[in-house]
Amino acid sequence: MLEEIRVNMMIRIVAKRKKCSSWKYNYGPLIKKKFDDNKKEGHLEQDPDDYLHRYYHKDTYLKTYKYDLHPINESHEWTKSGIEPLLPPIEKTILGRPKKNRRKSGTSTRYRSQKITT
Repeated sequence: MLEEIRVNMMIRIVAKRKKCSSWKYNYGPLIKKKFDDNKKEGHLEQDPDDYLHRYYHKDTYLKTYKYDLHPINESHEWTKSGIEPLLPPIEKTILGRPKKNRRKSGTSTRYRSQKITT
């Protein structure tokens, strides 16, 4: 299962890398479309690079998808860190009125059955 996840992630990374390298501008096509729409409406008069954060630039995207995922060893081959394993959380009592514990006897039923005589 881990190998399938790794393969799917590698396929996704390669697709993103190809998509980023095909951009004509220093930013993505969706951002270009938004800037063009705003320019038509008269909201923008300067270059989009003046408005954009560096997070949206092509270089940042290419740096993000530059690395490959390498296979991970199985858990029995991992090095021990010396840190104690995590314990489950402590159960807390819930405030408020407790639910009523109803006593149900084996003979009583919810509905009484009646014989029909003719």
